[in-house]
This record gives sequence, C-alpha cells and structure tokens, in this order.
Amino acid sequence: MEQSTESKIVAKHIPGNPDLPRDDYADVLSWHYQHGDPQDGERVRVFLRKSGDFVAEGTWEYRRAQPDGSSEAVVHTDDQDTVAVPAGVRLEVVQALPRPRPPVLTASELYVAAELLEELGAVYAGEKLGELASAVAEKIADGLDLRKSPPHA
Repeated sequence: MEQSTESKIVAKHIPGNPDLPRDDYADVLSWHYQHGDPQDGERVRVFLRKSGDFVAEGTWEYRRAQPDGSSEAVVHTDDQDTVAVPAGVRLEVVQALPRPRPPVLTASELYVAAELLEELGAVYAGEKLGELASAVAEKIADGLDLRKSPPHA
C-alpha cells in the first residue's frame, strides 16, 4: 500500500532523518519553538536524545571551533567538572538569562509573516502543524500589538 505524498513533508534540514509525517515534523518544530538554544552562562540539563539518559547539569558555555577538535560546547557542573556536550543531545534550560534580541524583521515584515502563518494554520486546521503556525502567528501579533492595526511601511 502506497502512502500519500500529501501526508508527508521532507525534513531535509534534520540530518539523518527520513521523510517525516506532518505530525512528527510538527512535533520537531514545536520542540525547537519551546526549547531555544542556551546562551553562555545559563544553567542547563543535558540528556541523550535517543535514550533520554541524563548527561550533566550545570552552566552552559559555547566554544567556537576548537583547534584540537574537542567539543564546541561544555557544561560546567557544580562540583567543578567540565563535561563536553556530545552531539545528539536534548538541552533543557533550567535558569534562563535575559535575552536581548536585535530586530531581525521590520514590523511590516512581521505583519506579513504573521498573516502567512495564520493562513497556514487555517490550511492545516486540526493538525499539529496548523496549531503551531497559529500559535506562532498569535505570538507575533500579540508581541507587536498587530491586532489593532497593521503597521505602515
């Protein structure tokens, strides 16, 4: 029995993953939406993604390309150990720091993105992908108070 291509979406940006059904892809996107990458100095817990085994908890430090080929990220534990963060882990930020972010899109561009996400949410209504699109659109609209009136270019 052949599976419909309409129910599949390619997750090419996720190395080693085959084509994912839309709900599974929405789960991956939702996880990334809710679990941003830690920034230096934040307290994190590290788990192996496949097994769920606990690796370490401590303060996150990201290190740019190491000349000796060692891990690009480490966690400094409370007992003064430094644990290299292996590939394929799930990170949970335990104590987040303030995150000042420079504007990436203008208010007008965000308005367009929110409208497109609302449309995507309507197209995939009742599916996880549609719920995620609507949630992100709402967050953009609420964050910029776009519901009152669209921005002027």
